[in-house]
Amino acid sequence: MRKSEDRPESSPLIAYCALHQSNDSCTRDEYVATMVEFHQRIHDESLRLVRNRLRSLEETENRELKRLDNSLAAFLQTPLKADKEEIQREIGSSLRKIREASFTRENPGITRSTEGEVVQLPHGQPPVRKMSLNGNRYLADLGFDTAKKRSGVFESAFIIRGGENLDVLEHIVRDVLGIYATTHGKHLREFGNYSYCLYNIVHDDYTDHGTMPDRVLEAALFFRKPGPEKIKYAPFRNDLLSLMESLKTDLHLSNIALWQRKLGLGTGVEFVLRMNMSDERSVEEIATWLHEYSGNNTIHRALSVDGRLMLKKMLFMRSANANSG
Repeated sequence: MRKSEDRPESSPLIAYCALHQSNDSCTRDEYVATMVEFHQRIHDESLRLVRNRLRSLEETENRELKRLDNSLAAFLQTPLKADKEEIQREIGSSLRKIREASFTRENPGITRSTEGEVVQLPHGQPPVRKMSLNGNRYLADLGFDTAKKRSGVFESAFIIRGGENLDVLEHIVRDVLGIYATTHGKHLREFGNYSYCLYNIVHDDYTDHGTMPDRVLEAALFFRKPGPEKIKYAPFRNDLLSLMESLKTDLHLSNIALWQRKLGLGTGVEFVLRMNMSDERSVEEIATWLHEYSGNNTIHRALSVDGRLMLKKMLFMRSANANSG
């Protein structure tokens, strides 16, 4: 088969991510309920779009198959050479239309989304304490109030496949849900501080297990790439991927991902390393492992010395696969 007729590779994963903090107009539970409903509404609308697309595809296939059936019936009655050539052209045209309807784009809408609440890191050895302190300073630099009496900081992530779905996500929020109406309008009235970022997902070994486990934590390590005089982007990412493979194997992590901010699209540092776990003790193991890492010294400093660590309790995790259930 010719390359042009092959199904294209999947589009890259992109994450729209927002750190946010509620104001004093609502309780923590009310704020969480608003955000969970917001995620659910986006998934529901995405599922509606997917079903509409599948219905449109089915209609295209049925229409083209009926057209072929009529053409073949006419050819069998008067099988002339000219008719044979016309049938071949019509078959080719119909197959192209079906293929284009099937393969030219990803399913519309969300791929998966998460909501997490930043929680206090356990007091442990110096590596985790230093990285945790860096994390608190990072939140403060972004404008968040990390005082114990203030409301918590949350992180929402909406993961899509391909830049085209950024437009779909915007359409769902702006035109379907409404910016100032329904759940999104309620969220606007309830949140205080806000910081957003758009990321390319460089690597993610996420596995969909169907349902969210009872307890999921995510360690998010935010960091910068040192200047080009120290290391270029390609070797920096390659060394990070090698480190991630070793880290996941040595500490038996269930999931590890590397996100890189899209150029100029968002606030904060450029990279974030995300690791899922079920026990807080894993966070200290990660910090110690990174502190003792003996590979590339530039990578070691970016992660262990200058890295900004946050621990989140995951409140909502849902994938598009769950939507179809």
